[in-house]
Amino acid sequence: RIEEKLKRWQAMTPEERDIIKKRYREWKSLSEEERSLIKENYRRFMSLPPEERQALRDRFIEFNRLSPEEKKNIIENYQRWKQLPPEKAERLKRMYQRWKQLKPEEKERIKNRLKRHNSSLQR
Repeated sequence: RIEEKLKRWQAMTPEERDIIKKRYREWKSLSEEERSLIKENYRRFMSLPPEERQALRDRFIEFNRLSPEEKKNIIENYQRWKQLPPEKAERLKRMYQRWKQLKPEEKERIKNRLKRHNSSLQR
């Protein structure tokens, strides 16, 4: 087992080794509580079916492509979401599920109606 790890280490490029060293230093700088949380999240992630894990990876990649402002908005919206009363959160979930089932042209029609409504309020 140690021999296998040594072989893998030796097969890495210097850049790959540097990345591993940096990640190790970052890991060691975390508190025990932070490490425990990461380990628990990893266990939960690995317990998901493969297709759900892939969907999460895809969302993570998409999130990382966003601008800092877009990320900030998403995080703030999530924090507001977590503070909603359960009944309001449930209602919003149901509304979102209905939204996802709409055809693209229906969504566009609703968006346009909302734009017109919002612009009339600003007059």
